[in-house]
Amino acid sequence: MDPVVKVTLSGSNLALDLLEDGVADQQPKYARILASHALKILDLPPADIHVRLAGVCSSELEEMFKEVIDQRLRQGGAAAEGAWACLLPLIGREVAWAGSTGDEHWPETPGEKIRVLGLEMAWMAGLWFKQRFERFGHQFSPRVIRRIMGRLRAKAPVWIQNIDTFWAKLIATRPIEAMYSRQIEVELTVGASSVRLLVDSVATPLVIDLSGSDAPDVNREWTVEVAGALFATSPSRSSLTQALESVAAVGGDPHLVTGPWPFTACVWSGDLTKSIELCKEGRFGDRDDWVAAETRWQSQGIGMDDLLHVTPEHCPFGPEVSQVGFPFAVCGFVFGGVTIEILEGYRRLVNVPLSREFLASYIVDNLMYNQGSTLLELKPGELRSMLGQGAGTALSCSWIDVLAVRELELNDWIEVLDEAGRHYKMIYVLHHRILPRSKEILETALRHDGGLQGIIRLVGSLILKGKSDPFDVDLRAEYYHEPKTRSAAIIIEVAQGRLDRKRAERLARITCEVERGRPGMVENVVEILSRLDVSGDTTDLLLVEILRLLDEDPSEPRSHVLRGLNGALRRRRSNLDDRRVWKALALPERLLEIVAE
Repeated sequence: MDPVVKVTLSGSNLALDLLEDGVADQQPKYARILASHALKILDLPPADIHVRLAGVCSSELEEMFKEVIDQRLRQGGAAAEGAWACLLPLIGREVAWAGSTGDEHWPETPGEKIRVLGLEMAWMAGLWFKQRFERFGHQFSPRVIRRIMGRLRAKAPVWIQNIDTFWAKLIATRPIEAMYSRQIEVELTVGASSVRLLVDSVATPLVIDLSGSDAPDVNREWTVEVAGALFATSPSRSSLTQALESVAAVGGDPHLVTGPWPFTACVWSGDLTKSIELCKEGRFGDRDDWVAAETRWQSQGIGMDDLLHVTPEHCPFGPEVSQVGFPFAVCGFVFGGVTIEILEGYRRLVNVPLSREFLASYIVDNLMYNQGSTLLELKPGELRSMLGQGAGTALSCSWIDVLAVRELELNDWIEVLDEAGRHYKMIYVLHHRILPRSKEILETALRHDGGLQGIIRLVGSLILKGKSDPFDVDLRAEYYHEPKTRSAAIIIEVAQGRLDRKRAERLARITCEVERGRPGMVENVVEILSRLDVSGDTTDLLLVEILRLLDEDPSEPRSHVLRGLNGALRRRRSNLDDRRVWKALALPERLLEIVAE
């Protein structure tokens, strides 16, 4: 049997199509036959098709649906996911038995609850979903909650979005509009040039109700966000110490921490233990010092004296911040120009690492606006150094084209781009694709040296974001052990659409290995195949093999694979009036009888 037909349950898909078309509306016997086939869709990972299945649950078919869904839910685990995906919309439609069935099988562990409430269609259960999300959301990580909240904002009615919990309020403090309302703008002057900076203010306390955040079963990852919010509600030396101790107790990525600048500057410093000791000694000052600093920044601006200021023991700031200094490590900036004066200011900061890293990031991120004298003044070695210092800052793909207009030696060009790929996460703020000259140089680089991991990452990002056509280079993902590079190599190879059967099977194994360490790899592969219309028997085999290897994994990546395979199924079903096609799809003969009638 065709593997695509087997894994997508083509007969069940067709049965659902026929039910939706009303073929058996006046023939209950045939409707039950179709439903018996369609309900096998519950064996598939959660997807839109389960919502469609719920949509054909008429009063005549309710008993069949109830019995099969109940059976799957009793099995639990992965077997229950498809049943939940169908049951949740039925609960929202207030089908008589649906709510009580959901109550009876409601899982006990946080992990199992996440699998239900995190389903893409979970919000369709309406009040049933909202009540459970409010009651158990604190057991989930902030990352999971933000994903669900983002889905609610995009799809759910406002009344479902209005969640009255401490974690929902914390998330509401961070959207762009709320964030800017708490930021102050500061002007940095370097010679006759100026840069507009943004920093989270400490002057106006945050008003937020954090009731329930101290419950014993709160996910520990919320501790960091609660710590920042508690400090923002009552900024002081004492509350700063408490907030830092809370963060130190749970660990995690310091750059995910948000809050007023005294808090984030201390967390981002990299040595929390030292920051806590210094805070207790009063080495960071207190609220009066911080408010005085903000007053000075806004009324007088800041300049080279603040950039050149070095605090004792290289602390992020000290009590003297009211007179000199600025938390450059945690500020943002408004995009603008890069002048010779700003470049010269950067060159004076050799012994001031925090200020130097800030200006390096600003210069690199804004070079796309300066294709004239400033760009010509910047030497390749200096540019590579800036790229290394500004690691982690987002970079527009337009920057690649800016380099393309430089008359650099090819080796200099390649070294600069490789450094950018190693240290920057690319973003894409402009709509145009990269210039042919840029693509030509990147291809030349990869053909010359397949070990340029930074350029491999750049090329993978460009293809994934639709900013370039596939690259004609010979890469093998298994040659690269660094996860980001291996992920990019997979994207480059899949986009070419030149897989043979053996290679498709091998690449499927590599893709699944990456997915388990870096979730999202499978979704990216499906996206590339769909957008570039890379289709055929070997790419179908790639997806089928990925689905087989992910059999015991979470449902989300498997759902993405089925989305890709459904396109292959549609190609196969283009001539259903031909009995040979019907047999090739392994469709039940009784369905053919219904269609024929």
